[in-house]
Amino acid sequence: MDMDKEEKEVPLVLAKNVKEFKTEFWDLRLQDWVDEWKQTNQIPVLVKVSLKLADNHYSRQVREQITRVVSLPSVTVPAIYQVPRLQGIPQNQQIQPGPGQPGQPPPGQLPGQTAPGGSYPVQQFPGGSKIQP
Repeated sequence: MDMDKEEKEVPLVLAKNVKEFKTEFWDLRLQDWVDEWKQTNQIPVLVKVSLKLADNHYSRQVREQITRVVSLPSVTVPAIYQVPRLQGIPQNQQIQPGPGQPGQPPPGQLPGQTAPGGSYPVQQFPGGSKIQP
């Protein structure tokens, strides 16, 4: 992707005179560092990042080597939370997304609005489905 105007005019420089940038990943099965992460449904628990820096742009001699190991704290989200089942709606019924933002009442509905003729609050989901407690 090409750099936009701001990136060209005001670049964000993280390090100068980088001669080598290397990443390695901790493989739990091999109990060793690997230079390529092939497990597409997992992320590594540790990543080792190494930079080799020279004195100036033209120098081939490495002046400094910096290596850091970074822990990637991650926990998989259990399947039950990935696709929530809504109480009172059959599992095979799809709820279509509607206008508005998640966590906000749909347009025209106030938070805690009661059901017509009832005293229980109505929870309305995108697509018009309503559930009463």
